[in-house]
Amino acid sequence: MTDKLIVDGKVAVVFCPGYGAGWSTWNTEVSPTNPVIAKAVLDGIRGYELVSIGKREYPDSYAYGLGDDVVVERLDPGTLFHIEEYDGHESLYTMKICTKKTYNWKVA
Repeated sequence: MTDKLIVDGKVAVVFCPGYGAGWSTWNTEVSPTNPVIAKAVLDGIRGYELVSIGKREYPDSYAYGLGDDVVVERLDPGTLFHIEEYDGHESLYTMKICTKKTYNWKVA
């Protein structure tokens, strides 16, 4: 999917910093810039309704990673970013702050 949600000139990127299953890190087929999911998160949708949206967008994914703590980070278009998971907590890094490792960088 190449569509992205642009909010105030920035790309909306979805990730889950809280404990549990990592939404974008446990599901290799999902896009953290999915505009439908990003809009739902920004609209305050959480819980089963958000999981249902995730399952509609990605029927074969583990949508329960879209927990109540899901957030949207807004990045400048073209920013290289990487989402890393540790113990269920996802962290978002941009090329500006993390350059020591080689990651599968995504583009906002």
